[in-house]
Amino acid sequence: MLSRWGDKVIRQGGVQPKDWPKVVSTFDIGLAPLDPRPLPPWREGAPVVSYDDRRSWLKAAEYLTAGVPWAASKSETYKELAHLGHIVDNTPDAWFGVLSYMIRLLPEMKAEAWKRRKRALDGLTLEGNIGRYNNIMDSIVATAQVSGGARLPGVAYVE
Repeated sequence: MLSRWGDKVIRQGGVQPKDWPKVVSTFDIGLAPLDPRPLPPWREGAPVVSYDDRRSWLKAAEYLTAGVPWAASKSETYKELAHLGHIVDNTPDAWFGVLSYMIRLLPEMKAEAWKRRKRALDGLTLEGNIGRYNNIMDSIVATAQVSGGARLPGVAYVE
């Protein structure tokens, strides 16, 4: 990957997927901007939306589970996680304002993000939700068995 800094070109190596959470945890502030410019419709009559309108909230979830304070563009994408970060109108002035604020209060922002990390790990990860997934699977299996004529223990059946 190449990036420019003034007249210098900085070469940066890639990151192995297994190392990505560790890299994210080193960020001072996580950014999740979206590009609101619409794409042309893919067929006649299709709604005109931007590519970014179709993104998931995974980027913000990564910041949350790594304990990193974050800011994201105001959009449906990040609406569900808005109370756990900073949602910004997608203008240069709004981004400048929220980032200036976060930098001024960075130690407090980091402390609060670290507190939210536990809640994020419990609510946004497979490990944190395994009990719920198991209960859903048990319910699906039980429903399928009953619809196939099976009798479940502890259930009174009336003929």
